[in-house]
Amino acid sequence: MPSNQITTEEIALSEAFKKKTPYFVTKIDSNGHVEMIAYTKSNAPIVKGLGELITEVPKEFRQFKHVKRLYLDQNQLTSLPDFIQEFDSLEELEFHDNPIDKLPEWVGKLKNLKRLNLSKTNIKTLPKSLTSLKHLEVIYFDHTLIQGFPEELYSFKSTLQELYVDELEELPEAISDFKKLKLIGGKIHSFKHLDKIPQLERIYINDSKAKNFPADFGPIHHLSHLHLYDCKYLTKLPMTLGKGEHLGAKHFFSFVSLRFDGCEKLQGLPMSFQGKKLLGLHISGCKSFNYMPSDMYIDTFQAHGNFWHNMPKNFYKNDMEAFEMYDHNIISLRGIGNFKSLRFLKLASGKIHRLPDEICNCKKLISIDVSGNPIKYIPDCLEDLEELEKVYVEKTPYWDELQK
Repeated sequence: MPSNQITTEEIALSEAFKKKTPYFVTKIDSNGHVEMIAYTKSNAPIVKGLGELITEVPKEFRQFKHVKRLYLDQNQLTSLPDFIQEFDSLEELEFHDNPIDKLPEWVGKLKNLKRLNLSKTNIKTLPKSLTSLKHLEVIYFDHTLIQGFPEELYSFKSTLQELYVDELEELPEAISDFKKLKLIGGKIHSFKHLDKIPQLERIYINDSKAKNFPADFGPIHHLSHLHLYDCKYLTKLPMTLGKGEHLGAKHFFSFVSLRFDGCEKLQGLPMSFQGKKLLGLHISGCKSFNYMPSDMYIDTFQAHGNFWHNMPKNFYKNDMEAFEMYDHNIISLRGIGNFKSLRFLKLASGKIHRLPDEICNCKKLISIDVSGNPIKYIPDCLEDLEELEKVYVEKTPYWDELQK
């Protein structure tokens, strides 16, 4: 059969299936072949009802012979059909958020597989055949029944770039042998050995029981993202975190994103971040956070639900582009005029009584939101800010006065 006829049939089948199934998405490659198939809840313009989630993979998929990416996440699948092993070109297989309880042995036959996501399933073990894969770069199995650090993972020491585990007391010392590993995440109860991963860039740890980093924790020279969620026992960060070699560079990639949402005992940032550039500092739910270094540039600062009465020490000795904070007890904004780069100010639902005149030193302001505060005074000099587009003062005494 001529190749153009095969192409025509694949496209025709794809279009026919799309008409019958509105949550079915495909991508056609340059040769006219279906190279990506997706049937997931995220494809829906509105959330699908349970009756619209598939319980088995449609048999029609079998006719797409050139599939490289297959996304089946957020459905009600209990198993994967055997015909998937016929997809010789398959590089990405995602089926997270499904009640699947077994990863088939035939997964080892997918010789080109690079990405495997089985998070939020009922899978208990990884099959031995998985070690046959020579190109696996990404594997996620958080929120599964897979315990610890499976032996099968050591087969990917020279290829693995991203790893999400479920729950782990401590990373193995041999994690330093994973030479290409750039991302690691999961519920990990110790920060030990993270600094030994040579190319590590991104750390995403949630619900850790760790109180502190090890005393001998070294710098992570390629760190770009440190996101710790709900690590409720953590009190402080090591000084070495701000000493990565890339943090002294002058290009965009020297920015680092720090997020400590829900780390309610964390007291502050180490002084080694003084003068550094942060893509973001997100500390919502960090009620004990009370100090930070100076001379930092912060692209976005967020601190919702902390109910602070005072901003952390040295806060106004920095500069930032976006300052967002809801549900707070801050009364004064004294010092805000130091933020020469400030463009977006969102301080809703607090205790602020007035916007100080010094806010007019923030010449780049585009929007101000102080709704829900007992604001009675807005400086007239705001009218001189050329880029200012909107000031939100709803639900304030100032707003009530305007309505009279």
